[in-house]
Amino acid sequence: GPGQGFELTLARRVPAGKTPSHIAIDSQSTVAYVTLQDSNEVIAIDLNTQQPLWTLPVGSTPADVFLTRDDKTMLVALTGDSYVEAYDLTAQPPKLIERIKTGAGAHAFRGQGDDRHLFVSNRGANSISRIDLDTLKVTDTFAAPGGPDCMDITADGKQLLVTSRWAGKLTFIDLDTKKVSQQVRVGKSPHGVWTLDHAPMR
Repeated sequence: GPGQGFELTLARRVPAGKTPSHIAIDSQSTVAYVTLQDSNEVIAIDLNTQQPLWTLPVGSTPADVFLTRDDKTMLVALTGDSYVEAYDLTAQPPKLIERIKTGAGAHAFRGQGDDRHLFVSNRGANSISRIDLDTLKVTDTFAAPGGPDCMDITADGKQLLVTSRWAGKLTFIDLDTKKVSQQVRVGKSPHGVWTLDHAPMR
């Protein structure tokens, strides 16, 4: 604010479809990819010009979006379905590579920290799937009660933390045993979770 060294002003409004939701930004901070939940689309926005590059029809109720480290593949979680869709971003327009069946209400992503595996929370199925990014296949499924939403991973890579949205709890899942190790009651409808000391984001 005034006298604090900077002031924020609106640079531009970007026209988009209904209900912008999750955002992924490429490794060079040049393009933002935003899901439009109630339009069943993803929009790509040039961050330098703040102009849309393209809008892509995707599956039902897209939520989280994730880019592989090389910026070549975009994954979209379909909360209105039981799939994650993978798109080739080197094609114009982006081309669907694979529909990965995970579980009802596929919603949020969290990289395992090994630069190869990606977790997706399946809110309706009360499960979490682990996807191998090299093969685009599900390699493991973990029970996650109470409407799993956002996730984080402890720095040692052993515990997956997930908000159990409908249960009002934070759930810990032991990744070795694939079992719930602890639950902590928190406030109503918990959504995001973040630890100060966590595994790498990819």
